[in-house]
Amino acid sequence: RLNVANLGRAVHFYRAGLGFTLEHAHARTANLSLGGEQLILVEAPSGAAPYPPQPAANDPWFQHFAVRVSDMDAAYQLLVEQKPIPISISGPQQLPPSSGSVIAYKFRDPDGHPLELSFKPGQASPAPSASPFEAIDHSAFAVTDLEESLAFWVGLLGFKETARVLNQGPTQWRLDGIEGALVDIVVLHACGGGPHVELLHYRHPVSSRSARRFGPEDIPATRVQLRATSEVISSTALALWEVRSETAEGRLILVDPDNHLVEMLKAAVAVHD
Repeated sequence: RLNVANLGRAVHFYRAGLGFTLEHAHARTANLSLGGEQLILVEAPSGAAPYPPQPAANDPWFQHFAVRVSDMDAAYQLLVEQKPIPISISGPQQLPPSSGSVIAYKFRDPDGHPLELSFKPGQASPAPSASPFEAIDHSAFAVTDLEESLAFWVGLLGFKETARVLNQGPTQWRLDGIEGALVDIVVLHACGGGPHVELLHYRHPVSSRSARRFGPEDIPATRVQLRATSEVISSTALALWEVRSETAEGRLILVDPDNHLVEMLKAAVAVHD
């Protein structure tokens, strides 16, 4: 769920540049889909705060989702027609075999939201008329304390760690737009399937910026939305984390150690002692 300054502009960008389908729009909200996953765009009020100036991939509030593609060249050409704000240097980058030889490209939408294209070699090429955009592959979060973040995602939410790599070298530097980037990437999967989560812990360079709390209608206040497969969350465990609730929407919102927002359907979660 992304806050945007201009709903019409954002809908056009995600449809034309990333292959999303518009499901429906009402007032200040539009629902889009790609590969069975949902993207909600909400038009923010005029006074909403934008992203802080000079954004970087190691900012503690950095959060993006990646779109899996079947043809990087075709996807990249469609994307650049929409004039995204580049993060990566010199276009898509192929990471080394230790990172699965993935070809990736990071960029920002017109509002500054970080995004990524991701292609895994070995995938079958689509038919000539097919869209190269397949699905949302994962959501990634910059984290300042890896163990604290694992306590949140694994200990509270029940995700399972499935991989851990240390990415470095020139291709990673160009992908992140950060010279000398040295980043731990921890891959987490939910027991119910769906896009995975990646925790991005930058050993170097360490951001000089502190984690920042944004208002719920500010542009950087992105929420990843989860549907619970377990009906119960222990109130003892939940007490370790800040909890917000939105009665009108029936949502339960958790705040991770770096102020990233995780939203769950309240009806699917019963909190007990």
